[in-house]
Amino acid sequence: MRNAVAGLVGFVLALSVFAAGQEGHPLTGTWSGDWGPSAAQRTHITMVMTWDGKSVSGTINPGPDAIPVDTIGLDVAKWETCFDARKYQPRINANLADGLRRGVGSTPTFVIGNKLYAGMRSYDELKRIVDSIARVSPAPAAATASTTKK
Repeated sequence: MRNAVAGLVGFVLALSVFAAGQEGHPLTGTWSGDWGPSAAQRTHITMVMTWDGKSVSGTINPGPDAIPVDTIGLDVAKWETCFDARKYQPRINANLADGLRRGVGSTPTFVIGNKLYAGMRSYDELKRIVDSIARVSPAPAAATASTTKK
């Protein structure tokens, strides 16, 4: 479990480098998403991180089953150098512009069919949405062999 938490924390820290529109210090805030060893084995998690100017601490899945994270290993000088270099800024700007052009105003936003669904959704809710669209949408036409005249 400790290795999984350490891997997760590293992943969350890596994500913070790509954050657009972050208020305050990028290492303070809440990250919500899913994590797991494969696309089929995902677990929803929420991580609340706090930067006190010297170290990062936090909580995974706040609530009765919370996992406290007392300290997160971070080479602050390297992180700030990377963050300040804005190496990924053009990519962030392009993704932000693309999202705004498509009407995305928050994260996460899911696009299912031609409709946007803003905000966190449970697996069950997303499944109901997809299933309801599948019921009313016609099945794709079967592929047919082409014929040529001789």
